[in-house]
Amino acid sequence: MKLQALSVLVLSAALWSGEAAIAQIPLQPGTYWLGTSKSIRIIGSENKFCYIGYSKYGVSIASLLPVLKQPNVYRVHTFEGVLIMQQSDQVLRFGKDQMWSDYQLDPSSSQDAIIPEGTLCLKSAKPYFKQFKPGRG
Repeated sequence: MKLQALSVLVLSAALWSGEAAIAQIPLQPGTYWLGTSKSIRIIGSENKFCYIGYSKYGVSIASLLPVLKQPNVYRVHTFEGVLIMQQSDQVLRFGKDQMWSDYQLDPSSSQDAIIPEGTLCLKSAKPYFKQFKPGRG
Protein backbone atom coordinates (compact mmCIF):
# COMPACT_ATOMS: atom_id res chain seq x y z
CA MET A 1 0.00 0.00 0.00
CA LYS A 2 2.86 2.39 0.83
CA LEU A 3 4.46 1.68 -2.56
CA GLN A 4 1.20 2.48 -4.37
CA ALA A 5 0.80 5.78 -2.46
CA LEU A 6 4.42 6.69 -3.24
CA SER A 7 3.86 5.93 -6.95
CA VAL A 8 0.82 8.22 -7.05
CA LEU A 9 2.79 10.97 -5.28
CA VAL A 10 5.71 10.70 -7.73
CA LEU A 11 3.37 10.70 -10.76
CA SER A 12 1.48 13.73 -9.41
CA ALA A 13 4.72 15.63 -8.86
CA ALA A 14 5.87 14.78 -12.39
CA LEU A 15 2.65 16.03 -13.92
CA TRP A 16 2.91 19.32 -12.04
CA SER A 17 6.57 19.92 -12.78
CA GLY A 18 7.48 21.98 -15.84
CA GLU A 19 10.32 19.58 -16.55
CA ALA A 20 8.14 16.50 -16.83
CA ALA A 21 4.90 17.94 -18.11
CA ILE A 22 2.85 15.47 -20.08
CA ALA A 23 -0.25 16.69 -21.90
CA GLN A 24 -2.38 14.01 -23.48
CA ILE A 25 -4.93 16.43 -24.97
CA PRO A 26 -4.05 18.60 -27.98
CA LEU A 27 -4.25 22.35 -27.48
CA GLN A 28 -7.76 23.68 -28.17
CA PRO A 29 -8.34 27.23 -29.45
CA GLY A 30 -10.65 29.39 -27.36
CA THR A 31 -10.72 31.92 -24.54
CA TYR A 32 -9.90 30.73 -21.02
CA TRP A 33 -10.47 32.76 -17.84
CA LEU A 34 -8.73 32.93 -14.46
CA GLY A 35 -11.11 34.84 -12.22
CA THR A 36 -12.58 37.95 -13.77
CA SER A 37 -9.52 39.95 -14.79
CA LYS A 38 -7.14 37.56 -16.56
CA SER A 39 -7.77 35.62 -19.72
CA ILE A 40 -5.82 33.70 -22.32
CA ARG A 41 -6.92 33.35 -25.92
CA ILE A 42 -5.44 30.47 -27.92
CA ILE A 43 -5.72 30.87 -31.68
CA GLY A 44 -4.48 28.64 -34.49
CA SER A 45 -4.61 25.01 -35.46
CA GLU A 46 -2.54 21.83 -35.14
CA ASN A 47 0.45 23.28 -37.03
CA LYS A 48 0.71 26.70 -35.39
CA PHE A 49 -0.71 28.32 -32.27
CA CYS A 50 -0.49 31.79 -30.79
CA TYR A 51 -1.13 33.06 -27.28
CA ILE A 52 -3.01 36.28 -26.52
CA GLY A 53 -2.90 37.13 -22.83
CA TYR A 54 -5.12 39.84 -21.32
CA SER A 55 -4.70 41.36 -17.86
CA LYS A 56 -5.00 44.72 -16.13
CA TYR A 57 -1.39 45.33 -17.21
CA GLY A 58 -2.11 45.04 -20.93
CA VAL A 59 -2.13 42.53 -23.77
CA SER A 60 0.66 40.16 -24.85
CA ILE A 61 0.67 38.27 -28.14
CA ALA A 62 3.23 35.50 -28.63
CA SER A 63 3.97 32.41 -30.67
CA LEU A 64 3.53 29.10 -28.90
CA LEU A 65 6.52 26.87 -29.56
CA PRO A 66 6.30 23.08 -29.16
CA VAL A 67 8.42 21.61 -26.37
CA LEU A 68 10.59 18.81 -27.74
CA LYS A 69 9.82 15.33 -26.38
CA GLN A 70 6.69 16.64 -24.63
CA PRO A 71 3.75 16.27 -27.03
CA ASN A 72 1.00 18.88 -26.70
CA VAL A 73 3.11 21.08 -24.40
CA TYR A 74 4.07 24.55 -25.63
CA ARG A 75 6.31 27.31 -24.35
CA VAL A 76 5.29 30.93 -24.69
CA HIS A 77 7.87 32.78 -26.81
CA THR A 78 9.84 35.30 -24.68
CA PHE A 79 8.20 34.18 -21.39
CA GLU A 80 11.11 32.49 -19.59
CA GLY A 81 10.14 28.93 -18.67
CA VAL A 82 6.38 29.46 -19.05
CA LEU A 83 4.45 26.51 -20.49
CA ILE A 84 0.90 25.98 -21.71
CA MET A 85 -0.92 22.67 -21.99
CA GLN A 86 -4.51 21.50 -22.27
CA GLN A 87 -5.40 19.87 -18.95
CA SER A 88 -8.91 18.86 -20.08
CA ASP A 89 -11.52 19.97 -22.63
CA GLN A 90 -12.46 22.82 -20.28
CA VAL A 91 -9.12 23.66 -18.60
CA LEU A 92 -5.93 25.24 -19.92
CA ARG A 93 -2.90 24.98 -17.63
CA PHE A 94 -0.48 27.93 -17.70
CA GLY A 95 2.67 28.50 -15.65
CA LYS A 96 6.09 27.19 -14.74
CA ASP A 97 7.83 25.05 -12.15
CA GLN A 98 5.41 24.61 -9.24
CA MET A 99 3.39 27.75 -10.03
CA TRP A 100 0.55 26.65 -12.32
CA SER A 101 -2.81 28.29 -12.90
CA ASP A 102 -5.81 26.54 -14.39
CA TYR A 103 -7.83 28.74 -16.75
CA GLN A 104 -11.46 27.76 -17.45
CA LEU A 105 -12.87 27.71 -20.99
CA ASP A 106 -15.45 30.33 -21.93
CA PRO A 107 -17.86 28.26 -24.06
CA SER A 108 -19.07 31.33 -25.98
CA SER A 109 -15.54 32.32 -27.01
CA SER A 110 -15.43 30.52 -30.36
CA GLN A 111 -17.11 33.52 -32.00
CA ASP A 112 -14.70 36.12 -30.57
CA ALA A 113 -12.96 38.29 -33.16
CA ILE A 114 -9.18 37.92 -33.42
CA ILE A 115 -7.22 41.14 -32.94
CA PRO A 116 -5.01 42.08 -35.95
CA GLU A 117 -1.80 41.26 -34.07
CA GLY A 118 -3.09 37.73 -33.53
CA THR A 119 -3.39 37.29 -37.28
CA LEU A 120 0.14 38.67 -37.70
CA CYS A 121 1.38 36.12 -35.16
CA LEU A 122 -0.24 33.23 -37.04
CA LYS A 123 1.19 34.41 -40.38
CA SER A 124 4.69 35.11 -39.06
CA ALA A 125 7.45 32.79 -40.29
CA LYS A 126 9.50 33.58 -37.15
CA PRO A 127 8.52 33.45 -33.48
CA TYR A 128 6.30 36.47 -32.80
CA PHE A 129 5.93 38.72 -29.76
CA LYS A 130 4.11 42.01 -29.18
CA GLN A 131 2.94 43.72 -26.01
CA PHE A 132 0.51 46.59 -25.39
CA LYS A 133 -0.22 48.56 -22.24
CA PRO A 134 -3.83 49.32 -21.26
CA GLY A 135 -5.47 52.02 -23.37
CA ARG A 136 -3.36 51.45 -26.46
CA GLY A 137 -4.40 53.40 -29.48
